[in-house]
Amino acid sequence: AFAPHGALGGNGARTGTRNLIEDFPRLNKMAEAKGVSTHALVLAALRHKWPNIIHIAGARKIEHVREMAEVVPTVRFTRSELELIDGIKKGK
Repeated sequence: AFAPHGALGGNGARTGTRNLIEDFPRLNKMAEAKGVSTHALVLAALRHKWPNIIHIAGARKIEHVREMAEVVPTVRFTRSELELIDGIKKGK
């Protein structure tokens, strides 16, 4: 099984209609507090929520591939953080 295409911005990220950092400031703030990128935070949350799904994230730079492979598996969440992520809507 695979993660939904739009989990990290999908087509909206490519067309410029979606930006995780600008559209979801609470995610960005949480990512900064954990010392990771917003994209890594979202992928880590998906991995935590659905550990038996193969999550495939696209990357244009080798640094992003390294972050996904090295950083994402180390991100940990509290229950309240996961509830906050689940409840976030665009612009919040």
